[in-house]
Amino acid sequence: MSTGNFHLTSLYNENMEVQVIVAKDEGKRISNLYMGKKWFGYTDGIETWKSFRIPWNADSEPEYVDKEITFDLFQHVEGVGMTGWNWKFRESEWVGFDFDSIANHKAGLSENELRALESEIMKIPYATLVRSTSGKGYHLYIFFKEPVPTKTHTEHAGLARSILSLLTLETGYNFNNSVDCCGSILWVAHRKQIGTNGFSLLKKGEPLAPEKIPSNWREHINVCSKKVKKVKYNSQKFESLVSSLNSMLLDEEHKRLLKWFNSRAKRDFWWDADHNMFVCHTLDLKTAHKELNLKGVFETASSGSSSQNCFAFPSYEGSWIVRRHGLTVKEHPYWVIEESGWTKCVFNALAEY
Repeated sequence: MSTGNFHLTSLYNENMEVQVIVAKDEGKRISNLYMGKKWFGYTDGIETWKSFRIPWNADSEPEYVDKEITFDLFQHVEGVGMTGWNWKFRESEWVGFDFDSIANHKAGLSENELRALESEIMKIPYATLVRSTSGKGYHLYIFFKEPVPTKTHTEHAGLARSILSLLTLETGYNFNNSVDCCGSILWVAHRKQIGTNGFSLLKKGEPLAPEKIPSNWREHINVCSKKVKKVKYNSQKFESLVSSLNSMLLDEEHKRLLKWFNSRAKRDFWWDADHNMFVCHTLDLKTAHKELNLKGVFETASSGSSSQNCFAFPSYEGSWIVRRHGLTVKEHPYWVIEESGWTKCVFNALAEY
C-alpha cells in the first residue's frame, strides 16, 4: 500500500479503535473459535491470516488482549481503518464521514450535486476533506480541539451523528443522516488506493471548538444503538404534530437564516435533521429578522431566561412556522394559540400560509 497518505496513517496510535482486514490472496477460507467466538480467516498451509478489530466489546465495556501476530501482516493486509474513538481513554478525538454514504438521496447524488456540495464543504473552516479510497468520492473529517468524553463506540457514533447538523447549518444541505455512516470505520490505507489519487488531501481544517458541538448530541445515542429510529422528545403532542406536517426542502432563504445563526446567534440552537426542524431562541430570531431585513414582522415576549425556547419548520418561499416549547405559552399578540395548544407564528412572511 502507498505511504503517500501519512496525514491519515499518522492518526493511529495504540489507543485508537481500529480495524484491519486481510485479503484472501492464495489462501483457503477457514473458521475456528477463539474465546467462544467464531472467526474466519485464510490459510495456505504454511501460515494462517485473519482480519481483526480493536477493541472487543466496543459498545459496552471495551477491552483487548494483545497477541503476537503470527502471519505476515504487510503481505496480507487489504485495508486499515479507524473511527476516531480513543477506546482506552474513552474519548472521541475526531469523527469522519463517507461523502458517498451520507449524501444519499433515494436516487443518489448526481455528479454536479456532489461537486456543488464539495464546494460548500471546502468553505467550512473546521472541515478536513480527503479523497475516498478509490479517489472517486470524499471522506470528511472533523477534528476536535478538545477530546469529547464518550464511554463507548455507540456514544462516539451518536456524537458523530449530531455533527452532521453543523454541516447543514454551514452548507444549507439537509443531510439525511444514516446510522450506518456515523462513527464508522474510515479507511486510511487500502489496496484499492493503489494507482489512484485516493486519500489525497484536498483541504485541511482547523480543530472544532467545544462550544460548536451540538448541546443535544447525546440524544442521538439511542438512534445509533437502534433503540429508536429518530431523536425522541418524549411528547405525544409533539410526535402528533410532526407526523401531520409535510417536510419542506430548504431553499436559499432558509439557508441564509441558518448561516446567520451559525455565526451570530447568542443562544443555543441546533438543526434536527430527523424532524426537518430548527431549534433555537425567539430573541435570536428577532435579531436575525432585523439584521437580515426579512419579510413581515416578528416580535417575542420572551425574557430570555432559557437557552432556547422554540422550534421552527421550513415553509414556503423561505418562511418558517415557529412554535414555542410547551403548550398555551403566552407570547406577543402577534402569535396565536392553535386548537392543539401550540403557540405559533409565521417568520419571514408577509401573511400566514
